[in-house]
Amino acid sequence: MRVLLVAQLAVGSVAPLVELLMLGALGPRRRRYDPEAAVVVSGGALRVSRLGVFRVGMSELRPAPPAEVIGRHIVCPTVAVVGAQSAQAAQRYATTLTSVAPDASMEVVDHVFNLVALEHPERVVEAVVALWSRSDGGDLVSHRCDTV
Repeated sequence: MRVLLVAQLAVGSVAPLVELLMLGALGPRRRRYDPEAAVVVSGGALRVSRLGVFRVGMSELRPAPPAEVIGRHIVCPTVAVVGAQSAQAAQRYATTLTSVAPDASMEVVDHVFNLVALEHPERVVEAVVALWSRSDGGDLVSHRCDTV
């Protein structure tokens, strides 16, 4: 992946990199059966600057901070929305984060790989509305939602 990112930085978007981005974001099944989602992801990869793609790609290669640490710093109501077909590591991360963070919940959306907001935006909206409705009658402004 690093080699492809360096090549993309030097010459621009290359087909193998765009294909890897689509597979990584959508998974092989969604990539094959949802051409609209593939167009959104590939179109985004083709419109972003070379340096932007490089930075995002390299940031994705860095390990995420431990969920236990991040969860302890979350002080406002939180919902983590993950796809049922997301990598087990992503699901474990969300589970750990929501078990550590106060007033946190997790929503698992069936038939989704990584991009829940792209594949089922209505489920993300439902999860956020449910979060708001259980938090002081929908008024999150009254919460102190700064991170420590």
